[in-house]
Amino acid sequence: MRFAFKGTSYEIDLSAKNAAAFRKLLAPYVEHTRKAGRAPARRGGRPAASRQGSGDIRTWAQQRGLAFSERGRIPASVREQYEATGGH
Repeated sequence: MRFAFKGTSYEIDLSAKNAAAFRKLLAPYVEHTRKAGRAPARRGGRPAASRQGSGDIRTWAQQRGLAFSERGRIPASVREQYEATGGH
């Protein structure tokens, strides 16, 4: 028998008698449930090309002495300067 609780799926082997008892215990709760839809798709992060582009911008900015965090979002002003120079 399969069931889920608090977002985790479980599977348990029960005899016919115990499966009936389990269903009987859950019946008052199941009566008031609704079928859950599929969970929303998770974002898989940025594509490799985007990560590479960010690395190129960071290298370009460091070579020009532009200071910003090594991690996280690249400031729009830095990205704009990079794009204005054609990435060179």
